[in-house]
Amino acid sequence: MEKEIESLYDFVKTMYGRRFKELELMVRDPLDYARLVKKIGNKMDLSEVSLEDLPAPTALAISMLFSIMDMPTLEESDLQRVLDACDRIIELTETRKEVLGFLESETSSAAPNLSAILGSSITAKLVEEAGGLASLASMPACNVKLLGREEIDDLLGFSSATVKNNGMGHVFECEIVQSTPPPLRKRACRLVCSKAALAARVDATTTINSTKGGEIGRALREEILKTINKWQERPLLKSATPLPVPRIGESKKKRGGRRYQAPYGRAQAGGLSLIVRVNRFVYTSRYGLKYDLENRSCSSTVVKAFVMELLICWPSSRAPGHVG
Repeated sequence: MEKEIESLYDFVKTMYGRRFKELELMVRDPLDYARLVKKIGNKMDLSEVSLEDLPAPTALAISMLFSIMDMPTLEESDLQRVLDACDRIIELTETRKEVLGFLESETSSAAPNLSAILGSSITAKLVEEAGGLASLASMPACNVKLLGREEIDDLLGFSSATVKNNGMGHVFECEIVQSTPPPLRKRACRLVCSKAALAARVDATTTINSTKGGEIGRALREEILKTINKWQERPLLKSATPLPVPRIGESKKKRGGRRYQAPYGRAQAGGLSLIVRVNRFVYTSRYGLKYDLENRSCSSTVVKAFVMELLICWPSSRAPGHVG
């Protein structure tokens, strides 16, 4: 039905374009174009034609162009063929509206999961645009988003900002997308299309799938709403870590430095510390152990005993290397 309307619309534009070529650029809807062609016909004065159904800027542009241009007339046979095609376009458009109304009443049972997400009217439009539920189920989400979008290829110099639904399709008109803040609507539309594609595949396989009451569609709708609400939440502020409470009267842990290493430097003699020099002694049998040549060390107990004897018992004038 849609293809037949398009073919008839192309025929009318080709035939009536010989009289008023600019009309097809200002009136892009097939139904409005067919009705306007029937009103104008071969008339030379637009004062007899009512343009109240059109927007005011479009009606003004048509009136100005019609007044300054020389409009040729069509032959009676060609004009009759154009009027018959216009009648057929109007008839098919009315039939299409009736079919859409029937689909809206039946979508709740034919596609319950898809209707739970988009609503019955949007679901009926998508099914009609795709050519059936099976064709819609075979489409990827990126193509579902484009079903029913308005073409923006030729706008006769007008701004593309006036295009309906920002170049999106019927999904952009659903309740979930329209209730989302404007900066997030395109993002929400992509999310809804991805979930709608999944719901359409479930509905198309109802003979195999046991879920027929729309539970999956309602679950997907809740998931969509939670995701959109999460987008609108404010990010958590990072709190600055407070400084520790100062401890008055308590000594801090000292790190290694000049002042910390100063006591060890006092015992140095000849460029080597006392403990290093002690480790290099060859111990006698008095202590029961000898210096470990491989590891260049000895046990801490032996070192402590030797250092205590060296500092206390021996005279300070004797060199530590002379063991008697």
